[in-house]
Amino acid sequence: MLVQEEKAKVQEDPLLFSNDFFFIEPMEGEIGPRCSAEIKVTFKPLEALEYQSVAYCDISGRESRLALRLRGEGRGPLVELSCDTLNLGEVFVKTAHTHEVKLMNKGVLDAPFTYIPSNTEVGCCFKFVPEEGLIAPGGIQTIQISLNAAVLGRFEEPFQFRVAGSPTPVILTIEGCVVGPTLHFDTDELDFGDISFGFPYTKTCRLTNTSRVPDDGTQPAVSSFEQILSDSEPSWREGIHFSVKPREFTMNPSERTLQSQEHQDIEVTLCSNTVTEYNRKLLVDLEWFGKGVASLIIKARCFVPELQVYPQNRGIHECDLKAPFVRKFFIWNNTHLTGCYGLIPQACKPHCYVIEPREGVIPARGDVHVTVTATLDDTGVFADALQLFIGNRLWTTSTLLAFGTGTTIVTDKPLAPELNLGYQFSLLPCARQFRLTDGGHHFHQLFWKVECNRPAGKEGQSTSAHSSPKAKRDSQRPKCAAPVFRLGPLSMDLKPGESVDLVLPGFSRKAQVRSPPRAELGKHQIPSPGLVPQSLDICLGK
Repeated sequence: MLVQEEKAKVQEDPLLFSNDFFFIEPMEGEIGPRCSAEIKVTFKPLEALEYQSVAYCDISGRESRLALRLRGEGRGPLVELSCDTLNLGEVFVKTAHTHEVKLMNKGVLDAPFTYIPSNTEVGCCFKFVPEEGLIAPGGIQTIQISLNAAVLGRFEEPFQFRVAGSPTPVILTIEGCVVGPTLHFDTDELDFGDISFGFPYTKTCRLTNTSRVPDDGTQPAVSSFEQILSDSEPSWREGIHFSVKPREFTMNPSERTLQSQEHQDIEVTLCSNTVTEYNRKLLVDLEWFGKGVASLIIKARCFVPELQVYPQNRGIHECDLKAPFVRKFFIWNNTHLTGCYGLIPQACKPHCYVIEPREGVIPARGDVHVTVTATLDDTGVFADALQLFIGNRLWTTSTLLAFGTGTTIVTDKPLAPELNLGYQFSLLPCARQFRLTDGGHHFHQLFWKVECNRPAGKEGQSTSAHSSPKAKRDSQRPKCAAPVFRLGPLSMDLKPGESVDLVLPGFSRKAQVRSPPRAELGKHQIPSPGLVPQSLDICLGK
């Protein structure tokens, strides 16, 4: 049943020409004798392609059909570039460049376009704006092209724009050459000449175009101005040592990006921590390009100025205790370079010697006056080694000598040069107490002795002629009166900083004025304090 239905359909189908791109009108009809008929063929392509087909005309009463071959080529939107090849010439690496081209629609159809990104190393450096759009018939679209090249050398790169309905893309070829910047200094060398150790010296040079200038080390150099801030700076005694290479050269600015034909003045500062002759190269490294694209010779000779000290003998001799004693000397710089010095005592107690100024800078052909003040708090010899450092090394050593004179035994009440007790009642004891302190740094052993107070001989006193010579001598010697005053304790041992009380009691049975007895302060110390005997003046009244 189904087969018969299909067969019936085939028999009923006139088998007229049918095509998606070619259309014939009219599809059938009659032509009279000696007449003609106009047949219209319409071509409607869907894409910009070549289309072919064959239509057959079946004429009744004729065995063979007439063949009509149909061929047509579809054309899409007609888009052209303002230029097919864009020559950029020389362009600088890592520098923004901007150009433009135009897309023109010369057809009768709207032209949707899309940029096809490039995946090549050079193509990735290009940007196109806009990357897509629609161009009306007869319209123009400007395309902005930006380039920031990172690859040096010549290039020729095709870039494609796809146009909807067009079988082939629009191709733009861009060519050119990426070059590094032309770098140069305005001078061939920087000659610092003779320079002083640890002092910064600066010279200026000019660099033109794009560059990055690196430093030469990692750890900063030690400046003499840093050394003189403190005499405890280790570099005075130990010299200047580095765990890594010192950065003796610094550049300001050390890096910057310059536009074409732009220049930058660069300050090159050399602070040498090496006594040597410099013949170095200042290299300019260019990011993304290479190292050493430009260079500059740097020359210098580093010295440590030899300073002289006058006078050579800096002995201070005898100094009273607690009294400042001053001596002066000066340091002379007889060279053409600036010098730096440091004066450091080695062993003496703090505040024994005061040196001002201890450190400083001496200009070329200049001098500095130094004051040494000795303030001694003990007796004996005080010696110290005064070391003169220049730059990073010990230059000379001098000896400081001082001899402390006086006594370090002090009392809480005045005891010297005399002690006057004023009027005191007879038959009543009196007493005075004193505290003695060893204010020095040595052990002292003291002892006291009260002299006998012998009364003066009376007028008319004589000795019998019949007396023996010994009796005569004894009768002529004044007898010692009973002592009115005593001292206790008569001996004492004092350690440094230790104190002992000394008591002076007195008693008289009658009213009298006594000539002062003398109490001698014996001494024994290590070393000798040089104590002076004391005198006690006492007056007793009723």
